[in-house]
Amino acid sequence: MSQTSDAVQAIIDSWFPNDGSPHWSQDHLAHKLLLMKGWTEHDCKFYPPTPTYYGPREDYILLKYLREEWDYDFEIAPLLPQVK
Repeated sequence: MSQTSDAVQAIIDSWFPNDGSPHWSQDHLAHKLLLMKGWTEHDCKFYPPTPTYYGPREDYILLKYLREEWDYDFEIAPLLPQVK
């Protein structure tokens, strides 16, 4: 059962049309794209390419999709250093 919002799913559908292929699922493609952009993943948690990385909006849509749909998580630096 889908857990992500209809808005996020619509974006993912437009980026990665679901052709039914078990080898190239939307989650696989989202995961692969983040890795190609320099994100690393360990134990279902993504880490940015650098500690102060604030990449493009697309990265965060992919992360949101993977977190809501597949229980991945991610770690990013706080927007304000004094606020954790």
